[in-house]
Amino acid sequence: MALMTSEEYLQSLGKMKPTVYVDGERVGNFVDHPLIRPAINITAKMYAMAQDPDYEGVLNTTSHLTGRKISRFNHIYQSTEDLQRALSMLRVTNQAVGACNMRCLTKELINPLYDTTFEIDRECGTDYHRRFKDYLIFLQDDDRMASAGVTDAKGDRRLRPSKQFDPDLYLRMVDKNEKGIIVRGAKMHQTGALTAHYLNVVPTTILDEDEKDYAVAFATPSDAPGLIHVFGRHALDERRYTGADLGNIKYDMHETMIIFNDLFVPWERVFMCGEYRFTGPLVENFIANHRYSYGGCRPGTFDVLIGAAKLIAEYNGIDRASHVREKLTEMSFLNETMWACAVAAAVQGVKKPSGWYQPDKLLANVTKLHVTSIPHELGKLAIDLAGGIVATLPSEKNLNNPEIGPLVRKYLRTKAELPVEDRMRIIRLIEFLVQGVTIPADYFGGGGPATQKMIIERETNFEYKKRLAKIIAGITEEDSENKAGKMMIDGVVAGCCDAYGRESCPLTQRS
Repeated sequence: MALMTSEEYLQSLGKMKPTVYVDGERVGNFVDHPLIRPAINITAKMYAMAQDPDYEGVLNTTSHLTGRKISRFNHIYQSTEDLQRALSMLRVTNQAVGACNMRCLTKELINPLYDTTFEIDRECGTDYHRRFKDYLIFLQDDDRMASAGVTDAKGDRRLRPSKQFDPDLYLRMVDKNEKGIIVRGAKMHQTGALTAHYLNVVPTTILDEDEKDYAVAFATPSDAPGLIHVFGRHALDERRYTGADLGNIKYDMHETMIIFNDLFVPWERVFMCGEYRFTGPLVENFIANHRYSYGGCRPGTFDVLIGAAKLIAEYNGIDRASHVREKLTEMSFLNETMWACAVAAAVQGVKKPSGWYQPDKLLANVTKLHVTSIPHELGKLAIDLAGGIVATLPSEKNLNNPEIGPLVRKYLRTKAELPVEDRMRIIRLIEFLVQGVTIPADYFGGGGPATQKMIIERETNFEYKKRLAKIIAGITEEDSENKAGKMMIDGVVAGCCDAYGRESCPLTQRS
């Protein structure tokens, strides 16, 4: 099958019958629900962009499994160039919708699952990798989207999964037979789950031997019996019901809680079942892949915010003021800092035995740590440039009132030639980007800042850095055979890798 058009995507989604609840009520036609449709519009836009020749090399590529043309969202990274192109894809797609592009969720899990199933098979003699490749070819050939189920309900955070008062607070296998497994639990904060055909599920944490039942990874249709989507709400989505005062008229994100109410999964879609020792590599590979991706998608979204901030400054007649130009420059600097970290994580990617290229773990977490703070600063600067009216702007509906409309229009106008509606729409866009779901989601999406700092500490080779300081201070004599800091022509540190071990060196030699 060729790549789907946006129309074909919408038709495919319309054939699905997921169990969906919004505001306590079961929803039938979920595709056209005013709170759900904006995210579906985003995914439809991704399918449309893939058909555009201008984005051919960005959104599409060739499958390393079949040699056929596929969406890059369904691709396994085969080089550091692939890692970089994925970032470019994320940035341009987020620029197009001013929000999460939704389809990135597929690539976030298929890449670490590809590697982990390979490693389990290699050590345990299982058949997971073949199963996963068959599933991946299905996704690629049918151009399907799969969401990512990672975060569990977690219950009492002080306790391990197996020690919770309710064992279902982490998703677990409750039964199995010759046909497959049955799982029970919930996955939280599932971005764009109702825009997806399938759901890929993995453990949320590293598990112990007594937690084998929690060590399950699998794929399931988003409308499978036993799967229940409970729709989440965010600060500004009430306006979707009325269609008024929208800062992003067409596109918006959504999240769901997904309840696995004794869901059956056939063996062909099971990719881990009890191999608890591999939950660590799987979780860490997902973390590196997901966190580096934030440095691609978020700069795309905030390119839109920077554009809106520049526009509102021009609309207000303050764009040439030195402090305004300085703030806009600061916004650009901060945005490109996130991008630069992600590009570095891609360039420093490492080839694994499976053939998958993993983003640099240290730099991926540095990227995400910036994403927990920089968006808040960007939002603050945008509000500073827009002014207090971001919080107090009257409804656009007032403009149509025959009594007060002319007066409201009169006092909201800043320039004679500028339609007041244009100014109001940009103010609402800034409000949407700053006070909607994007910036709050950036803080905890992919894990809060404490988790990034933990991995940054672990991945930093402090012993190597201490040795550098001792050599410079004359405390330790320099080793003439393994000079710390000696550079090879290709920019790889040779001496420290030899002296302290390839995997622990902060500038590990790359394949």
